[in-house]
Amino acid sequence: MQEELEELAIKIGESSDEEPFQDSGSEYKPSDDSDQNYSSEREENSNESDSSDSDLSENGDVNGDANSDVVWNECTYTKQPNLAFTSQEEINVPFDRSTAKPIDFYQLFISDDIIELMVRETNKNAQTFLENNTVRRSSRYKEWKDTNVQEMKMFLGLRIWMGLVNMPSIESYWSDKRIYKNEMSSFIIRNRFQLLLRFWHFGEDIQGDRLCKIRPLLELLQTKFQQVKTPGQNLVIDESMVPFTGRLNFKQYIPGKSHKYGIKLFKICDQVGYTYRIIPYCGKKNENDLGHGCLATNVVMSLMTPYLGHGRILCTDNFYTSVPLIEELSDQKTYFVGTYRKNRKVFPKEVTTAKLKRGECKSLESSKGVVALKWRDKRDVYCVSSKFSANMVPTGKRNKKEEDIKKPEMILQYNDMKSGIDISDQLSSYHSAIRKSVRWYHKVADDLIFGTAIVNAHLVRSSLQKEQRKMKLVEFRTKIVYALLNIAEEERSRTPRLAKSTNHYLQKSEVVQSGKTKR
Repeated sequence: MQEELEELAIKIGESSDEEPFQDSGSEYKPSDDSDQNYSSEREENSNESDSSDSDLSENGDVNGDANSDVVWNECTYTKQPNLAFTSQEEINVPFDRSTAKPIDFYQLFISDDIIELMVRETNKNAQTFLENNTVRRSSRYKEWKDTNVQEMKMFLGLRIWMGLVNMPSIESYWSDKRIYKNEMSSFIIRNRFQLLLRFWHFGEDIQGDRLCKIRPLLELLQTKFQQVKTPGQNLVIDESMVPFTGRLNFKQYIPGKSHKYGIKLFKICDQVGYTYRIIPYCGKKNENDLGHGCLATNVVMSLMTPYLGHGRILCTDNFYTSVPLIEELSDQKTYFVGTYRKNRKVFPKEVTTAKLKRGECKSLESSKGVVALKWRDKRDVYCVSSKFSANMVPTGKRNKKEEDIKKPEMILQYNDMKSGIDISDQLSSYHSAIRKSVRWYHKVADDLIFGTAIVNAHLVRSSLQKEQRKMKLVEFRTKIVYALLNIAEEERSRTPRLAKSTNHYLQKSEVVQSGKTKR
């Protein structure tokens, strides 16, 4: 009976034309009749992830072909490249560093040419809308008049102000209710502000270019970010999310982010959080435009293009890490350190499958100097580097037994470098001017103009004016608002001090017959 069942199962398997179900675990594809069209990528915060990424099809990745030429041996650290850092970190500003004001640093990035771009494209967008649409007599669109540079600066100042003073809706800033009273109406009427916000534009529609509405602004800003500051030796690449829940065919879903739905931006920053370059993710159709075969390698090589060949150290998380990428960076005179996923091909099985106790580590070195490490802490940690060793070094901390706490060198370096983009995102989130909008490019523009540009300006000011009083980011934003709105900064109100008190002594008093005391 058992033999008959086995023969029947074999016949059914041979006659079946259906392909087995495969779940990549990386992209959600809605049905054809679905209203929404978006993809999602799993954010892997754990190095023990067993999932794969369909975007990462390359030699050395899960879905790619294994590179059989990689030979792993015991670590000698003699094959790692010896690269000297041939550049230096510097900041270039066209004004006196000691006397510059916050608006001067902000205008390094949001300069007149960017304001003129906004004015030109906003007027053009309004004119196109009015020509192609029938507008009722009572519509506020009938009141449209072309804007200018001065009004656009005021508009930007008011937007930053709205981030500092948050209210339930835009209309609340012009409300007559006592709890919403403010000075917004003295600068611009509500209808005019809403018209400017409605027609705010940055680029013309170009068929086939998903980023055409934001590309001119993005390219100008990136050029200024790179001109103002030259990075030091350490750089980090990671992604951040611009929140957006509307309909968009390249909207992303990353459950590990604070904003789970939105537009994903790949960024390269330094350790203090200064952003140099940004690449928005606009779908799989555009991922191979850079010619490196997969999304992760395309992103890394594109962002690193201006900074290769100088002995810099790049830090990434496990989404980007692959042995072919590390070897390509080494050929371009660039070091690498980062985490990796244990199910990636090419990485040595002797390391990824090793059974370790807490505090133990296992490492091997490839023929090209790539060191793969597995270290057991509270959980398994997988790290790889072409620069640092797997040797245990003291962290400078002690446990309860007064013993030195030690970690592998590459783990310490990774933890020290990786925080750059987290710092940038954290500073951008303070008093954010991003508001609800159905236009995705407005969300990206808000993040660039009122987030990244202000954070970069604040970091430049902090670097150049170390001898002056430390300025918090909220104060920095406030001073920019004063300058853009052409209003005098309010002097700090001081409570008048009381006159110096005199000494008082107890004195004897005489009791009068009326019952009162006489002093």
